[in-house]
Amino acid sequence: MAVDPAEEDFGHEFAGLFRGVAAHEHKICYRFRGAVPPNLLSELTNAAEAATHLDETTEGLHRLVDHTSDPDEVS
Repeated sequence: MAVDPAEEDFGHEFAGLFRGVAAHEHKICYRFRGAVPPNLLSELTNAAEAATHLDETTEGLHRLVDHTSDPDEVS
């Protein structure tokens, strides 16, 4: 089955988003040698929770689409 180039681009962008989040988190932790100030730690925690929620949501969407043979059934 052929993949729509727009869908493929979205998949690559989505994966890049998570790599970017992880890279920024690593840089911040490295910069403060693991002793991240509480205000930044709170924001990192919020970002991690948001990323987790996004990951869980898209995983659910993937399962829905994966178990649906007719694209018109997904609505």
